[in-house]
Amino acid sequence: MRLLGPTETQADRLTAFRATHPAAEAAGWTYHVAGDGPDTLLLLPGGLRLGESLFCLITAFEDEYRIIAPTYPAVSTVAEVVTGVEAVLDAEGVSAVHVAWGTSMGGFMLQALLRAIPGRIGHAVLANTTTPEGWGRDISARTARLARMRAMPESDLLALVRKQAADATSAGPFWTGFLAEAAALDTKAHQVAMAELALDYCGRQYAPSDLDGWPGRLMIIESADDVGMDAEARRLLRVMYPGAALHRFSDGGHSPLATRPDECVLVVAAFLRACRA
Repeated sequence: MRLLGPTETQADRLTAFRATHPAAEAAGWTYHVAGDGPDTLLLLPGGLRLGESLFCLITAFEDEYRIIAPTYPAVSTVAEVVTGVEAVLDAEGVSAVHVAWGTSMGGFMLQALLRAIPGRIGHAVLANTTTPEGWGRDISARTARLARMRAMPESDLLALVRKQAADATSAGPFWTGFLAEAAALDTKAHQVAMAELALDYCGRQYAPSDLDGWPGRLMIIESADDVGMDAEARRLLRVMYPGAALHRFSDGGHSPLATRPDECVLVVAAFLRACRA
């Protein structure tokens, strides 16, 4: 395990990551693969959709594990994500991952994978995410927002995305810059697809009994101050997985990996040790 430590910054880590971790491609998906350990970790990003955004986790554990972190292409259904992730695993010769991590929208997709291909997921971490019911509580507003996105000229939509990135001051200057860089390279097709994907997820019908036959361990990571996943969204996730271990950050925001990277890595490391016990 490799923490940032007292002098290395996230900017330093990202610069080194980009210099040493080129993206691979399979079946129309790009992804980062790192490490050569006997066990594989699958890392699913949130709505930012970039596997690169999980560079802190990748570099923290690549000396011990093989790690695969896909980037979502412009796919609009959960079924397409399941198919794409399976194709990436097949391309890398991975029959089953030891632990899968999914944050925010990545947590949506991980819950779908646990139901679609449970035999390929050994254990799972659901970070700062919620259930279909939790995300769909304001489905009419989300549907209206998608309609507006579809109607907007690409230049207007991307200008709005860039403004939202510039306003993300709570993430700190590094992540504000990272979001701005990602927004500058984005497309309307990707933005619309991510909104469609979230709505498709809302249409899923999940129950706690879905995983009765799945033998893995499950951990939920949440933040008490997560404005992206409010208290009710967090409660619904805990109700869906009553046997899950729980780690709550008091002030991690929507992405503890961004705001408290070393602490988040230590939480994941403890879970990985438990899964090996």
